[in-house]
Amino acid sequence: MIKGIDGGNGSFSNLTGMRLQVFVYLLKVGREVGPTEVRHGLGLKTASHASYHLSKLVEDGYVMKNTNNTYVIRPEYNVRSLRLNAMVDYFLINGSLWPKQAFYATFLLVTLIFDLVFIAMNRIFLLQMFTVLSLLVMLPLQIRDVILMKRGVE
Repeated sequence: MIKGIDGGNGSFSNLTGMRLQVFVYLLKVGREVGPTEVRHGLGLKTASHASYHLSKLVEDGYVMKNTNNTYVIRPEYNVRSLRLNAMVDYFLINGSLWPKQAFYATFLLVTLIFDLVFIAMNRIFLLQMFTVLSLLVMLPLQIRDVILMKRGVE
């Protein structure tokens, strides 16, 4: 789980919990957003909760507030300028940010264990079926990531 992030150009250690989630959401969206959109995007109960965290990000200097009550990431914290793409590659699970790599590594480790068990039991058919099912789970996720990366580059 990501508790704090150091992007190389300064410390991100004060970005934790919901404030980190709001910051990452702004990075992912990549445009001006209002508190209501942040509320819907992160599943918060009220827009005032989103507004509170946005104002704290403004105070900390990560975000700028525009005159029309929208917020945008400061240019120096832009994903492309800091190359924080790994920061945007996460899953939001029970309110916590988990890197995709942790999910993939766990899934592949479990797959390897099952493969070894099936080989030890001499169950080649089960091994083949499990391998096909593993591919059916992982392939769509990988294809989606490639599509999102290509959209982000353009």
